[in-house]
Amino acid sequence: MRIKLYVNMDGVLATLDQRIETLERIYEQGYFLNLKASENVVDCISLLAKDKTNFNVYILSSVLENSKYAFDEKNKWINKYLPFIDDEHRIFIKYGVNKTDYISDFKNNCVLLDDYAPSLVSWRDQGGISIQLINSDNFLNKNWDGMQIEYSLNPLIMSYKMKRIIFEEYVKLNMKNHPETTELIQSIN
Repeated sequence: MRIKLYVNMDGVLATLDQRIETLERIYEQGYFLNLKASENVVDCISLLAKDKTNFNVYILSSVLENSKYAFDEKNKWINKYLPFIDDEHRIFIKYGVNKTDYISDFKNNCVLLDDYAPSLVSWRDQGGISIQLINSDNFLNKNWDGMQIEYSLNPLIMSYKMKRIIFEEYVKLNMKNHPETTELIQSIN
């Protein structure tokens, strides 16, 4: 079974612009297109996406509904940094809507990598695996009590840790949902 890895853009793949003086700035042409890539995260996701036997990678990002530029610029950004992620693996939702509302086959093989705790909580509540990316903006925010990964890790180490977290969480979910799995794992040990 392939893991469906859903990756948020803003604050995860792209570093948000901390120099925003006014909210109107995010509606200006070029804002999303010119966001700096979080290179370690982009490289980690590239490594995981190449592992087609185990991973099916999607971009799951919110778009400001009344922005003339956000949708096109986010697509251009993906084309620049993750060109192998095709249109079918890009899911853009209206800003403020729950991400779980857009996933039809929601099982424990669905993983969300996000920096926003409320999205992670609702994902986990639906039975998925949630991993918070700790970045320079949310490292002091303690609203998430689940699995976390640091954005500054070497991409190879980050991809290894992601795989390990996913495997451990997957085993926990299956042990809870299928008691016979617990007996099998105990018999192997």
